[in-house]
Amino acid sequence: MEAREIFLVVTGANKRDVVEKLYQENGKTSFEPADLKAHRMVNVILDKEAAAGLPEDVKAYFTSRFA
Repeated sequence: MEAREIFLVVTGANKRDVVEKLYQENGKTSFEPADLKAHRMVNVILDKEAAAGLPEDVKAYFTSRFA
């Protein structure tokens, strides 16, 4: 990827499973969003519905230190 910075905006309750899968995947897989984790500057923004019901470790991983 040539982008210096990536912003991934996730909205809606039906995205919870995708967010959790993104957290759990590592390396090259058939799950293309997991490739984003290899980039050095990715910002994942979740709305309340997308974050609702996620395990605490997943929430902590995606929580900004500046929020």
